[in-house]
Amino acid sequence: MCVYKILAHSKDGYIILCNECSHYQLAFGTTGVSFDVDTFHDFCNYVLCLNDSVNCNGFENEKRIKVDLFSKSTMMILSYKELKGLYSVVCEAKFNMETDDLFTELNLITE
Repeated sequence: MCVYKILAHSKDGYIILCNECSHYQLAFGTTGVSFDVDTFHDFCNYVLCLNDSVNCNGFENEKRIKVDLFSKSTMMILSYKELKGLYSVVCEAKFNMETDDLFTELNLITE
């Protein structure tokens, strides 16, 4: 049975980590995806780069941005506004993961 830790949460979605199986789950909009550790880190880096490379061009609400989910048969299509929301959730999750890692390294977390 999975025991989840919430890494990020917003009105648009969430990212959680299963403490039992070490899989990450992303729910954003109407999409839900599960990632293993390495793929999740690749996905986070991809979203950060995508956010830096895409601009609005006056089409803030038009769904025109392809987001790779590292699956042969699945992708998300987002508007610029939705990309900003996904970016925000990913940044929050990365910050919380890095903070947890630091606290663990410093032996400040007890379970």
